[in-house]
Amino acid sequence: MQLKEYIPNYIVFDLETTGISCSNDKVVEISAIKINNHKVVSEFTTLVNPECTIPYNAGRINGITDDMVKDAPVFKTVLESFLKYIVKTGSSGWFQRCCQMKSFIIKSRKNLNHIE
Repeated sequence: MQLKEYIPNYIVFDLETTGISCSNDKVVEISAIKINNHKVVSEFTTLVNPECTIPYNAGRINGITDDMVKDAPVFKTVLESFLKYIVKTGSSGWFQRCCQMKSFIIKSRKNLNHIE
């Protein structure tokens, strides 16, 4: 499918994780921006306590350390805030940079009993 026109309203989000496996690794940061009429109108960003040690190589890539996330909220809390941000924005579409991000969200929601 070819896009024939630009979508004026959408949300772009990004995740930083402890690795590349949506089955075994954890989210350590979620960031999002809301685009309305092709302009950034709001932002959401938070560190996430993965409740595990961040592997050395992951920390080298994303720059996030155990010390940075030790007092951050856990994923369940962050997910609730993130979903409220998405709903509050009323955007009609999402741009997903990577299938991995969607997998992390879906897997994590299933683990939190949000999806049957």
